[in-house]
Amino acid sequence: MKKCLLLEKADVMITDNEDIVGSIRITEEKYQTQFIVPTSLYYRFTLKNICNESAFCSNLHNVKLTIEPDKTLLEVINKAFGLNIYDTDKNKFGWNQIVKEISPKEISEFSLVYILGEKQNNVIFPPLPLKEALQAIKYNALNATLIVSQDIKEIARFKLDSNKNNIITLDK
Repeated sequence: MKKCLLLEKADVMITDNEDIVGSIRITEEKYQTQFIVPTSLYYRFTLKNICNESAFCSNLHNVKLTIEPDKTLLEVINKAFGLNIYDTDKNKFGWNQIVKEISPKEISEFSLVYILGEKQNNVIFPPLPLKEALQAIKYNALNATLIVSQDIKEIARFKLDSNKNNIITLDK
């Protein structure tokens, strides 16, 4: 696929809004079921297809979005968690992506969600880092590059830090 994507906008927020990050059903001792809404780092990307053919048509399961943090963001993440949450092979907390087909000359939103932890103790998620650590993560979250791959082949790369004015916060 030719390089047919333009990054129109990049937003990031730390949120525990169930409508945005969803919830996870867990069953603890004595079969007590509860739904947990983890606090998550949520990236939203607005991409435009500038080509005359659809992007990702029928191959959505082969599309992967990856955040490559710069040195500062990686230091902040490692300090808060002791690991790189952006390394999806080693991420112990969980992550998710939402990708869509983009028709020719159209715009679509994509998202990446990285679980940061939970306010209440539970058997699934670690406790949230301190408020100061979350603020540092939010402030530095766009010091990174978005990589779009299809069939393990990189098809686009976007520096996010030029969009720092798009940092938004919900629920915090």
